[in-house]
Amino acid sequence: MIAFNYRMLLLLLGLPSAYCLVVPATAQSPNALEQNPQVRWRETLVPPSSVAWARDRVFGAVVSIVTVTEAHQDGRARLTRHGGSGTIVSEAGHIVTNAHVSMDGAKFKIILADKTEIEAKLVGEDPLSDIAVLKFDPRELGEDADFKVAQFGDSDDVEIGDPVLAMGAPWGMSHSMSFGIVNSDKRLLSNFFEDDADYEQALDRDQPTGSYYRWIQHDAAIAPGNSGGPLVSLKGEIIGVNTRGMPFGGDMGFSSPSNIVKDVARQLIDHGEVIRSFVGLKFKPIHSTAHERGVLVNSVVEDSPAATAGLRPGDLILTIDDKPFTVLHGDQMPEFRRHLSDLPIGSNLKISFERDEKTFETELVTEKYEKDLGPRLAVKSWGVTLRGMTQRMARNRRLPNEEGVLVTSVALGGPAVRAKPPLETGDVVRVVGGHRIVDLAAFESAIEECVATSSGILVEFEREGGRYLTVILPREEERDQRPNELDKPWLPVEVQPLSRAVAKLAGTESAEGFRIVRVYEQASAAPIGLMVGDVITSIDDMKLRPRGAKDKSTFVMALRRMSVGDTVAIHVVRDGKIQTLSSQLLATPERADEARHVKDRDFDVEVRDVTFFDVAKNRWRTGTRGVIVTEVEAGGWGGVGHLRSDDLVLQIGERVVLDVDGFAAALKSAKETKPETLRMLVLRGIETRFLFLQPDWD
Repeated sequence: MIAFNYRMLLLLLGLPSAYCLVVPATAQSPNALEQNPQVRWRETLVPPSSVAWARDRVFGAVVSIVTVTEAHQDGRARLTRHGGSGTIVSEAGHIVTNAHVSMDGAKFKIILADKTEIEAKLVGEDPLSDIAVLKFDPRELGEDADFKVAQFGDSDDVEIGDPVLAMGAPWGMSHSMSFGIVNSDKRLLSNFFEDDADYEQALDRDQPTGSYYRWIQHDAAIAPGNSGGPLVSLKGEIIGVNTRGMPFGGDMGFSSPSNIVKDVARQLIDHGEVIRSFVGLKFKPIHSTAHERGVLVNSVVEDSPAATAGLRPGDLILTIDDKPFTVLHGDQMPEFRRHLSDLPIGSNLKISFERDEKTFETELVTEKYEKDLGPRLAVKSWGVTLRGMTQRMARNRRLPNEEGVLVTSVALGGPAVRAKPPLETGDVVRVVGGHRIVDLAAFESAIEECVATSSGILVEFEREGGRYLTVILPREEERDQRPNELDKPWLPVEVQPLSRAVAKLAGTESAEGFRIVRVYEQASAAPIGLMVGDVITSIDDMKLRPRGAKDKSTFVMALRRMSVGDTVAIHVVRDGKIQTLSSQLLATPERADEARHVKDRDFDVEVRDVTFFDVAKNRWRTGTRGVIVTEVEAGGWGGVGHLRSDDLVLQIGERVVLDVDGFAAALKSAKETKPETLRMLVLRGIETRFLFLQPDWD
């Protein structure tokens, strides 16, 4: 009955019957059956030895990738960690992964199959194919380093129903493997409900991906973190790179075909980019039109080679260099687009096309496909993030040219928002302090000059076709503005208001006042005679009657009427008896909100001096020094390095940190020397631990 059920399942899945093999349940090798013919039987889809053999050919070459990503949002650069997977494909340490794993990455850490961790650098990334190449230095692993290198297979040989293995590190966990079959060997991520001409999956508004390629669809389980991991055939070869999954519709995973990946990776390694030709055309399949041949021009980019050649939307391209082309359905479009993009830059194309039932010929010269997105910049003193313009970005916004920089986010309450009129996301900055802004480099140069000469900067920007003027007042470095207050009289105790009702229940009905819950013995050179449990009923002739269970102000205000150094008579109830003690009032030690603070914007960390009350509250040794972390941005280098609020920083590098001045000096020294790893010694709770911050000094 079990055998029948499995065979029925195989028929439903369309899996070749050759993979329905009977093996012993306890078999550990292909010869296990011969060694023990009495073993219990079970059925499986493939011989375990085949899966294990394919696994061992690739699994050791799979790596986990931890990317520190710099996201620009809310007017600042925020750092986050996310994970992906990749595969070592060369003895030189090249790793193939997804572009969306590496995109905006500031640092990359690779975790090999044997758990070894090593830094990696970005070789290049290609968002149009969603493929990237990283590289680590094998020499850093030592002379005896031994790591596997996986081999690419031929994705053109993949057929629906082929068994496949998906490998990677799902959810950031250690390496794993799942099994499935190929559901489609040429999948386009479009459906019957959308226009084929709209097919262009995008990473964001200005960065398309998927226009030139089809995916291998499979049902081997993948999850976040599997991105960039290999899809492996039972030959033990990479036939795809897992790129995306679907949150609905069952187990649907999509992989970039290995033949595409090989070509893209080779160009990234050789040139740092994928070189493509640009003609300025978008197309539409003809299956829903009256045409029987050719490919329909859906749109023409202004000032592009196609526009110069006189092509218009609605033209039907018949031949290119006398070779006929017909794109009937959407899944044929990527191959046609790729034929044009793979042509050498500067190719002279002879195009035959039909317009109004007449045939015409024209020629166009291909140009280089430039990057879709420009470089980025976060300007903390303005509270904005910016991006340099590109041809595509300018076209998407119908701008006359590529000059200026695009505002991508603004900080709430920052200088850019306080300006009148305020800068907004989507504005294009054209002029800064009289300097024409042609690109991001010109913007950086302009603000450096303007900040040095003026506190206000005149800025001209474009918004929805209008040209506006505003004035930016750059934010200066934050300084501690806490005023120095006069010394306040203090009795070195902590008290609890003791109302008449509480006193009655405690058996001390006559002892209405303030009960001592703590005595700071270390605050006074001589014992003050007060004890925990004493109830202070009056100071000198001033009766102390709390107005409620939370009323400490009555006690504090009574002391404020006196002066530091005064000797006062303190009347207490102890063990039911009234006693009178004398004590000298001390100066109130500095509290946390009065301590000196300093904030470092590069690491996005704020710290303050240690106070007397910090030492007492945490039961630290008398004389403990350092700085307490009061604020750490999760998206800053401190947060990414696992620094937390309330950590006591004791040392930075080789410098012992005693106070905020020492903290600032240690970070200033680090910024000058730029160590690859900045070590911090912190006290967290009862544990002293080292943290290793890895800032991107560039």
